[in-house]
Amino acid sequence: LIASMFLFSVLLNGAPAFSKGKKKKPAKKPDISVFDMSHSEMFHPSNEGPIDYSAFMKLLKTNAAEVAFNKDRITARSLDMARTYILAGPADPLAPDEIDALKQFVKGGGNLLVLIHTSAPVARLTEAFGIIVSKVVIAEQADTINGQAQDFYVTRFAQHDVTDGLKKISVYESWGLMPRADGRIVAATSENAFADTNRSRAFDKGEPVMTFGIIGVCEFGKGKVAVLSDDAPFTNRHITHADNGKLAENIIKWFRR
Repeated sequence: LIASMFLFSVLLNGAPAFSKGKKKKPAKKPDISVFDMSHSEMFHPSNEGPIDYSAFMKLLKTNAAEVAFNKDRITARSLDMARTYILAGPADPLAPDEIDALKQFVKGGGNLLVLIHTSAPVARLTEAFGIIVSKVVIAEQADTINGQAQDFYVTRFAQHDVTDGLKKISVYESWGLMPRADGRIVAATSENAFADTNRSRAFDKGEPVMTFGIIGVCEFGKGKVAVLSDDAPFTNRHITHADNGKLAENIIKWFRR
């Protein structure tokens, strides 16, 4: 395990008010899920193309969430209306002040879902919640889809609300996750997965072989974070494959608890 962890690390880059009678409980924040649209996201949540997220957005609405979009920088003000903030495949990196705003948002009770298209734009963000992302795409030597090493099924799950009832999910050119501090991995590859360092889509001698995380979760302050190492499973093309749709529902329900 220590050797595997080493191999992986090489790849990482005022005053209270008083009133008579019972105190009223603070009102719950409205159940609004906000998609980030300010970091050149690859797929669109309302478009109905095969690599867009309209089916996932409908699933959010079915589970009583309103859906909104943020096209501006991430600030405390832009997060104020959100109960859940979704970063779905950002291609531009988040600035340090945006990461700080999201940390405070989650700490105060917000939920954050990160779907990774490329690792660099979100690596510092997920690390802030104890989930490290690899610098290279990973591949499998087991449970591959149509013989493609970078497309594979994930069947190894830890017990968690997010993984409840899952038998397998499918991922496509996924990155690898590893936990640190408060982060936890709840879905992982087989022990024969490898870092495809030369992007050959096949195992080559010398490439690190180990177990990589696919889904990471964290409870941070009063809020929750879920990180999926691939942004494809919730697209219109793939959300009905395997248990991808069930995974999406599980994350939504976990956030609402």
